[in-house]
Amino acid sequence: MPNVDLTVDEARAVGSMAINRPDRANAIDDRTINELSDAYRLLDSDRRVKVIILSGTGKGFCSGHDLMIDPSERPQTTMDDIDILVRQNHRLLDIYTGDTPVIAKVHGYCLGAAVELVLLCDLSVAALDSRFAHPAIRGAGGSPNSLTYPFALGFSKAKEYLWTTPQLSGREAAEWNLVNRAVASDELDGFVNVWADRIASMPQENIRLMRRGLRRLQDMMGFREAAEMGADLDALGHTGPATQRWRDTVQRVGLKEAVRLRDLPFKP
Repeated sequence: MPNVDLTVDEARAVGSMAINRPDRANAIDDRTINELSDAYRLLDSDRRVKVIILSGTGKGFCSGHDLMIDPSERPQTTMDDIDILVRQNHRLLDIYTGDTPVIAKVHGYCLGAAVELVLLCDLSVAALDSRFAHPAIRGAGGSPNSLTYPFALGFSKAKEYLWTTPQLSGREAAEWNLVNRAVASDELDGFVNVWADRIASMPQENIRLMRRGLRRLQDMMGFREAAEMGADLDALGHTGPATQRWRDTVQRVGLKEAVRLRDLPFKP
């Protein structure tokens, strides 16, 4: 079964990508990232599609990078780690660099790398009761794309979100400018569909030209550079004692208990 489902509604000119790993809380791994990139490229090249909706199946949007990785599969050197993170970054950036706009539809949990995935999209709508957080840096490394947060939050709010905030609800995420809108869970599908249909009603060449122009402005402001810089810093963080302590704790007590201990100071 693929990790990413892809559909095209020809009548509406709307494409859809859905992360489909509900048994792993939709955590993304190398295969999922490749499938997301391939799915976006395929839809972006399909002239029937004017807009794409990105979502997750099951109880939540995405829980971030998959932490259930066999130790034998970890990079053996820092350079290997950097190479993997850079390659994954470049593949996810396909969603940002293409011509077809993407709307992120967020329900349930949206953690770590999932938030970064949302920031690569053009628009985002979250359920009021969804949960946004970036717990990874409480234990190990940093995050390949966390340096993109200031583009949505500003620098002070980005630090508050990363360092002191247990989590944000969908309502708070909208108030902080992390997503465009927050709506009731039972209204999420309908709201996103209205936005998608409005975009799809426009001339495709106008949509594509505008996206290119706005992306160039973002690049002039340093968005892509920030995303790429994050991979280097994350790999450097993986070499430090904090990451080793985290891995030792996971090995000693298991991932679930390690996460519980890590997040104790952040309990609301």
